Amino acid sequence: MRVRLVLGALVLSWTGHVHAADSLAAERIVRLEKSMQQLVDAGTRQGIVWAVARDGVILHSGAHGWRDRDAAQPIALDSVFRIYSMTRAVTAVALLQLVDQGKVRLTDPVGDYLPALQDLRQITRIDAEGVVTGPATEPVTLQQLLTYTAGFAYAPQYPASVGVDHRAILALHQTPAAAMQKLASYPLRDAPGARWRYGYHSDVLGILVETVSGQRLDNYLQEHIFAPLAMRDTGFVAREPERLVHAYDDAGNDITAQLPPSSDYLQPTVFHSGGGGLVSTAGDWVRFASMLINDGTLGDVRIISAASARAMRRNQLTPAQGPLFDYPEADFGQPGFAARFAGYGWGYSVGVRLADGAHSIPGQPGEISWGGLANTQWLPVPESGLVAVVFAQYFGARAPATDTALRTALFAEPPD
Repeated sequence: MRVRLVLGALVLSWTGHVHAADSLAAERIVRLEKSMQQLVDAGTRQGIVWAVARDGVILHSGAHGWRDRDAAQPIALDSVFRIYSMTRAVTAVALLQLVDQGKVRLTDPVGDYLPALQDLRQITRIDAEGVVTGPATEPVTLQQLLTYTAGFAYAPQYPASVGVDHRAILALHQTPAAAMQKLASYPLRDAPGARWRYGYHSDVLGILVETVSGQRLDNYLQEHIFAPLAMRDTGFVAREPERLVHAYDDAGNDITAQLPPSSDYLQPTVFHSGGGGLVSTAGDWVRFASMLINDGTLGDVRIISAASARAMRRNQLTPAQGPLFDYPEADFGQPGFAARFAGYGWGYSVGVRLADGAHSIPGQPGEISWGGLANTQWLPVPESGLVAVVFAQYFGARAPATDTALRTALFAEPPD
């Protein structure tokens, strides 16, 4: 049996007998499709696109609901989504390309390339009397930026008295140099190398890529990652704005205008957020994820070396530096957010499921897992060659619903 599936501009074929391990795929695909449709039909999401692939070949894809509910515009397989923190993986790949080419080393201090980050300070104590700072105990390295152990953190993880201005650091119409000056004006939350924290690491890496390559980040990513992988709809600006999906909250209100502006999405800007500025489609992201778990290649195109791809997918944290989100501010206003990452480590800018972890959600050892603020998730499994993505545009208390539905359908034992 041969089924032709169209996902955006990408046309792939699936031959059912390719993988003996897919003998249960039909049952799981039915569960997946039903659970996604139920989320929309119940009003938990207004529109969802999902896709499942193995070894770069799409097995199943679907779209249900609305791109713009108020205008009665249905969602489609090629609808475009703000992927926010999924951007981090692309920025990491860009940096690893420079490592592969010998232009930078992971042990290099970032201050060698970005002078504003040469003489950083760090918080040494927080007590009833306030915040005490001192010189950073060591220079921040590129390795620490990739592993999120450099000491940077987002504003909610600092005492309010420090006054970290998140939107000023990521302002879209400032120069990269200005952004780094603003970031450097605040102390590191932790000593470099001490622990994992979610923060501005990928934004620094994006500016580093610009500095070393001599190209704007949008141009670099287009030339060296998106064009070679035929990711036609991925970038900092939606190529066809009418395909950009609206975002909704728990009450079904359109909150698109309230989403954080990690990019303009409609026109070019000066600053490009390497931590959250990209838009993409499910089809494009299947290609990127398939490349990463295929040791850096897709078809006859090599993006990064096999060694870099494997290092990116491998947990890089020591027990003392983890676990993920092990601090009071970790839920980011979403109850239960941090608990979902029990049993996960961190590679280069991506989460990695540990084989011996106490997990709270279904999954497979070695899987790469992360998501975006507006409810996009990707789930590649290197050992099996599986890639699954589910994209919505939503912000609210039920954010885990799409990821849970995807994981339950693919990995949980079928009900009796």
